[in-house]
Amino acid sequence: MVPSRLRLVAVAAALSLVFGAACSGSDDADDAGGSTSGTGTTAPASTGVTTPDDVLRDCPAGIDTAGVIPARGSAADAGIHGTITLAVSHPTEGAGAAAAAIAAGYRVRFAAVNDAGGVEVGGRRYALALEARNDDGRPDRTAANVAAAFGPDGTGAFAAFGLVGTANVAAVRDDLAGWCVPNVFPVTASAAVSDPADPWTVGAPVVLETTEAAALAAHLELARPGARLALLAPTGDDGDRIEAAYRAAVEGTSLSVVAVQRYPAGVDTDVREEVAALAASGADVFVDAAVLLSCPAAVRLADEIGWAPFTVAAGSCASAALLVQAGPAADGVLAAANLMDPASSVWAGHDRVVAYRAAIEAWSADDADSADGGGPGVDPDDPMVALGWTMGDLFVRALAASGRVSRSEVAAALTSLDVSDAGLVFDGIGLVTGEGDHFLGESARVVRFDVGDSSFSPVSEIFAFEGAAAVPPPLRPGP
Repeated sequence: MVPSRLRLVAVAAALSLVFGAACSGSDDADDAGGSTSGTGTTAPASTGVTTPDDVLRDCPAGIDTAGVIPARGSAADAGIHGTITLAVSHPTEGAGAAAAAIAAGYRVRFAAVNDAGGVEVGGRRYALALEARNDDGRPDRTAANVAAAFGPDGTGAFAAFGLVGTANVAAVRDDLAGWCVPNVFPVTASAAVSDPADPWTVGAPVVLETTEAAALAAHLELARPGARLALLAPTGDDGDRIEAAYRAAVEGTSLSVVAVQRYPAGVDTDVREEVAALAASGADVFVDAAVLLSCPAAVRLADEIGWAPFTVAAGSCASAALLVQAGPAADGVLAAANLMDPASSVWAGHDRVVAYRAAIEAWSADDADSADGGGPGVDPDDPMVALGWTMGDLFVRALAASGRVSRSEVAAALTSLDVSDAGLVFDGIGLVTGEGDHFLGESARVVRFDVGDSSFSPVSEIFAFEGAAAVPPPLRPGP
């Protein structure tokens, strides 16, 4: 089904929140590089780079177990020791509201955990609850929502979870750290939010901008050595980061960036002149990092003027909902991903995809008035739902590995992860954090878009950049 223009704009706006392209803040792109050999389930790294004592050093007494409510009545009778409340802030209406699909994914995962008797931590079982607020995608609203949950007069949730947008996260990161609150999996492709000097924050398992550029460059070096790249990107900080990432990615290779065109981002900015200029450069690879409806328009325009490059979709442009709007011209477009696309028939029989779909089916059949919500409306083919499910699954694993339900223990577990089979992450990709590395989007496979079924399937092996190896120094977080 081709989405309506209104729905398409909402999806595109939500993608732009995640990838930073329409709601810029002070970002620094980022990435990491290294091994793909995550093994087993969640297990703190043997070196234990962050300890609870490290995290709590400057925290007020009594703050460590805030947000955990002892169970009473039937919950206690069922063996539940308490409920862990996570504060959530994201757009729920208007432009960007499609970002709520991420929340739908982790809601379903947490509901499945609760239905199975909760998550076991240190021999006790806990239920998971969400305290959700709408922020309309505005950083000032995110800040107000976070203060309502964790400030001096706040409701006292345990942790912030899945905050959406680079600028939104930047607006609250220092406050959360000052209040000694874990900032769990903020959703952005920028590494600026995952400063290793901040023990409270670990970004979501989203492919980072620099990982994307490095993986695609590595693939092109193998498939099209000597390729000449032409980049279309928005003006402003977001486009600056993308351009810097691709220029850094081709260093030391046979590839080169021969042309760059920047344009002022809008819902449907006309990029005809920019595409024509890129075609005239003689480039044989077109990197389309345009945002919103300019993304598919650029692919169509290249086809219309007879330019037939290898096309790469970057950032928020790497969306089936957008690329399908370009029609046949988008068939074969390349992108970088770390999650299985649930819309692709390639993964229909994969055990983790089967479990994911079964959980959504159970949720959809549930009563909306039940404790965990439930009801129809969650699309298992939506990649944002798949991302949310993966975030929820990874948090459950980190929580179980923490040994005790406290903010400091959970923060320590999150900063010493080594997980290889969370959610819908590709087999063989490890989600690893450790000393100097709080980035989870450091590995990717190159995927190919099939316009016929509007899905992505892998065409490469795993490219891994653990330890911030793919992050140019100017794009690394911190001072």
